[in-house]
Amino acid sequence: MNSLPTLAAKSDYWLIVDTVRIPDAMDVLREKASIKRSLRLFAGSDLEHLIEQSPLLINLGQTPDIRQYLSLPGFSSSAVVFELSQECDEKKSLTHWQTLLLANIESHPCLLRFYTPAFWQPIKNELNDADLKTLLGPSTSVIWMNENGQLEQVIQQEKQEALPKTPYVLTSEIFKSWV
Repeated sequence: MNSLPTLAAKSDYWLIVDTVRIPDAMDVLREKASIKRSLRLFAGSDLEHLIEQSPLLINLGQTPDIRQYLSLPGFSSSAVVFELSQECDEKKSLTHWQTLLLANIESHPCLLRFYTPAFWQPIKNELNDADLKTLLGPSTSVIWMNENGQLEQVIQQEKQEALPKTPYVLTSEIFKSWV
């Protein structure tokens, strides 16, 4: 875990925002920058019937000022940024994030709000290698703003060519207290 994110030149950065907590997220973002691409996390998934509550995925491009986005009102507690190699297929990333929504812990399906800092902050130093690979999937890293306004980052050193086996299973000790 690093507290100062490093931005790679050949990466795309995807902001994931909890639109239940920030319903006007797209309007707020459009005031700050032009949006390259946006998607709804629940689109095309088993949760599509909840599309109005779906987190929003926004491609920020290659060299965003991540602090600018995560400093927007409400975003520091309701959004994270995933770094992906430019070679990473968008559909593969979307499939990964949709699968990650319902991961298994201790044989129980659990809804993971992995798109919020509240998810990452307590686990950042507690993940075993298998869970790090499962959570980040095709992503190189995840970046969020902590309660002190500092950017934090969890990095995956080895590039994952294939998505983890489904259903996703998390085995780090910290998750056992969640079920």
